[in-house]
Amino acid sequence: MRSRLKRRSNKVRAAFWLAVAVGPWLPIPQTLICEAPLSPTHSIYDQQEARQVAYSKDAESFVNLPLAQLLKAVPNLKGLEPAESQEALPGILQKVAENVKEFFQDFPNTACVEKISMGGLGETTPDITTIGVFGSGASGGEAWGTHTQKFQYLALARQGTRGVGLDEYRTNAKGEPAELGGAPGRYFVTKGFVSIPLYFHPDYQADSTFRYLGRQSIDKQRAYVVAFAQRPERARFVGKVKIGKTSLLVLMQGIAWIDPRDYRILQMRTDLLPSKEDIGPTRETTEVQFQAVSFKESSQVLWLPREVSVIVEWKKITYRNRHRYSKFKLFAVGTEQHFQPPEDVSPDH
Repeated sequence: MRSRLKRRSNKVRAAFWLAVAVGPWLPIPQTLICEAPLSPTHSIYDQQEARQVAYSKDAESFVNLPLAQLLKAVPNLKGLEPAESQEALPGILQKVAENVKEFFQDFPNTACVEKISMGGLGETTPDITTIGVFGSGASGGEAWGTHTQKFQYLALARQGTRGVGLDEYRTNAKGEPAELGGAPGRYFVTKGFVSIPLYFHPDYQADSTFRYLGRQSIDKQRAYVVAFAQRPERARFVGKVKIGKTSLLVLMQGIAWIDPRDYRILQMRTDLLPSKEDIGPTRETTEVQFQAVSFKESSQVLWLPREVSVIVEWKKITYRNRHRYSKFKLFAVGTEQHFQPPEDVSPDH
């Protein structure tokens, strides 16, 4: 795939990328874009000036909430066996960091098929046709259309001095970046989940505070459970939220479930770190389930996303995306490459 893969100027994307285009049924059409993490060696979104959201050093987060409150805030932790001390934490972080560093250092370019389903729930107007039931977990409002589509998804290693991370794209059969179809303005687009373990990279662990929560069984497998929260006074890479002409830099918190046998990350969840300002989305929750992937052309085994869910709450509307990844293969950049275009999928009802 020669130079036909058109990289998008300076729009740096890593752990996740999402865009919410609010359609014409709202009085003032706006765009919401979130990015995280951004490497400090990169420009931030076409050099557009952004304002840092204000955070308190003592803000409540996953690393300092009383356990009872944390279990209520994160239902994923049901069945957690709480840690009696933090003695095991340094060893866990060191071994996870070694794996994450190796992952990004030796990452081969990969391609896979991605199926993404998008929908929303919230306040509606007569311009919106309510379709079916959107799902559980959100309160108030009505469900409005879900849209499902397939893409070819690429994760490419960064070259030279461009910093730690990957460039992730959706493409069409010609190898050109592809965007979501369907009704304009009704959905948000999310991507970048292959890179989400960057929070545990040895170069960036000092940017966060960590907490060993204990052990838990997930999918019949025992796991260490570690929470993190970025440090406002230290974080060198940040998320970005763009609403119309306003750009905000935001910080994240999260939880990782780690295999105690080889210290691979099995599952991750990230959320916005609470700020001192009432601005931007009130929630952005990303949950990533990883799987071991092997390739015919190589003995290397990678832990890559199997399924991802994203929930964003903004202006009394809840947006939800679900991504599923399959048919992984190695991808050679710089060679002629043609893909069989995946079939379009009819909207779910």
